[in-house]
Amino acid sequence: MSINIPNLPSVITNRVLLDTRVAIKCSQTLKLYEIEIIPVPKHDFLTAPVASHPDILLHHLGNEEIIISPNLHPELRNKLSSIGYTLVEGMSVLSSKYPNNIAYNVARVGGKAFHNLKYTDPTLMYYLKRNNIKCIHVPQGYSKCSICIINKDAIITSDKKIAEVARENQIDVLLLPPQKDILLHGLDYGFIGGATGLISSNLLAISGNISHLSSFVEIQSFANKHGVKVLNLFDEPVVDCGSIIAI
Repeated sequence: MSINIPNLPSVITNRVLLDTRVAIKCSQTLKLYEIEIIPVPKHDFLTAPVASHPDILLHHLGNEEIIISPNLHPELRNKLSSIGYTLVEGMSVLSSKYPNNIAYNVARVGGKAFHNLKYTDPTLMYYLKRNNIKCIHVPQGYSKCSICIINKDAIITSDKKIAEVARENQIDVLLLPPQKDILLHGLDYGFIGGATGLISSNLLAISGNISHLSSFVEIQSFANKHGVKVLNLFDEPVVDCGSIIAI
């Protein structure tokens, strides 16, 4: 099954990209939905906290097209190619220091894409424009990490500027305080977008148990308002795993 619009599967997805460090923890729950996990291996040119984060390393364009960093791990490159994905190399070779690690961390929300456009990979930008996607500038370079996508018209974020700009673009926003109880080992805390991902139009997967978050009631209520249920993938504190990306 192809996912026409990135991050917005219409039915239960067949497979997801996941940080290899959380893949085993998530596997039991995802198997219940017959979802294959494609683990993203560690990339030594990135810092340890994000070294296996799919939302740093690539960007799903929709259907079988994926923009990848030229230095994507051969194991992942070969796996994606072998199951039928068309991989398009971006121009931006990633490295550890900001902003050299954000070129592909674009948050696609329906027909809109949020990113610090000064640093968006040129090849990715070309394909977004080719597909008539409205590219919206925000100061936050870790845009996908920062945005939990509920549907094409609704997001959750802790970034005030993203919230402001999204509302200006007719998107319903739940603005949270920084979620300091989202784990990102090696850093103070992670982001809500990096800990979540839709696996169907009405099921939002979260890497951990949402009850560990201080804002879990608000998150569940906002998701439910939009007809979306939260699925805990394992019964531990929530981890920023570089997004749960359905492909």
